[in-house]
Amino acid sequence: MFDYEPGTEDALFDLCTSDGHILRTGEVKGPVTEVRLAGVKDHELVLMVLDGDRSVVHPIHLRKAV
Repeated sequence: MFDYEPGTEDALFDLCTSDGHILRTGEVKGPVTEVRLAGVKDHELVLMVLDGDRSVVHPIHLRKAV
């Protein structure tokens, strides 16, 4: 899950590896958007949100739940 309140109805996200390979993409269903991570093995990821003329990029570090 990630928190983001979209400013437009057509805001999109991409979940990418650190070298730019897109793993997941979809619509931002703010204020909280769920993303399935089954099968994602890379622990260093980047979340990119495109929202009208605004773009947001955040690094993500995955950890396994114990």
